[in-house]
Amino acid sequence: MSGRFSPWNHDFLFLQEHIPLETAIHRLLGDSSQKKAPVVFLYGTPGVGKSHFLHAFLQRCFLHSQPTQPQILSASTICELVTEAAKEKNSKTKLENFAKTDFLVCEDIQSFSQRFAAQRIFTRLLDRIVQTGGKIVLTANVTPGDIRHLSPRFSNRCRWGGVYRLDMPSEESRLKLASYFCQFKRLNIDDAGLKLLSGYSPGTPRTLLALFEQLEHHRKVKKIHSFSPLEIQKILDEYNHLSPKISLSKITKEISRHFDLSIAQIRSRHQNQHHVLPRQCAMYLARELTDKTLSSIGTYFGGRSHSTVIHAWKHIGRIRNRKQDLNGLLTQLQNSLMGIF
Repeated sequence: MSGRFSPWNHDFLFLQEHIPLETAIHRLLGDSSQKKAPVVFLYGTPGVGKSHFLHAFLQRCFLHSQPTQPQILSASTICELVTEAAKEKNSKTKLENFAKTDFLVCEDIQSFSQRFAAQRIFTRLLDRIVQTGGKIVLTANVTPGDIRHLSPRFSNRCRWGGVYRLDMPSEESRLKLASYFCQFKRLNIDDAGLKLLSGYSPGTPRTLLALFEQLEHHRKVKKIHSFSPLEIQKILDEYNHLSPKISLSKITKEISRHFDLSIAQIRSRHQNQHHVLPRQCAMYLARELTDKTLSSIGTYFGGRSHSTVIHAWKHIGRIRNRKQDLNGLLTQLQNSLMGIF
């Protein structure tokens, strides 16, 4: 089990994006007569700060005002406990120790995909906690409906209460984060440099922190005491130059991992509706991040024509501006492929 509160290497900065989540969890903690089930489902792009927010917020809520502490564990830990019990031929698992907890947090619900025995046991646990008046927070990278291979019963439990998204940080929030990370790393950077860093990669807080870790490395190795915008730009250019070469196979592997599909399914000629969006995202990233020709990209993805690649690229580019979840996913994948975090 991950424990009550996991230590982070820096304090948490609450941003405007956290306000709806704070409101929802305050309501969950304080309203015993609420009509909705006492469950909050929180989702957002990997690296956006779901875990850090929850740990910091709950620590603030429970540190002095409650006699008990929330129990926090991951879905993968639950799956391990279920597997361990099965090997020992034990009908009871260590999960039963949590049945009377007042407040349970389970992170990364997407790890339950295809783990139906674990889903069944965890569903029973959720029911028992709710029956005894407990509260529950679940987290995942995507909405309950977007997690594949969940049983209908378990998927329904995830939707019991409210479903809330942690948005990607706005331009204003990224600038606040840049200033905060600058102070945390004890770097000497002026306002122009902070603005350059905050706008360099409009991704997650984790991505932005990785940039400041690079600057910290330069300060220690090259004895740089003050970073001018020109010096920062040189370091960013060097960082880009050192980024790993991006191949079509690497893009496909990232897409397959996120969408829980095989590489063969993404590259297939078949038009299965569950494969279309992941394949179009892969073609979009291939067009954006590689120097491959349209024809070579189309050939790689099931022998498709260059016009199909253009259509996929335009379509994804158009809808990512309207769908924040998709935009966050693509930004995260781009940063990961470029080696930014």
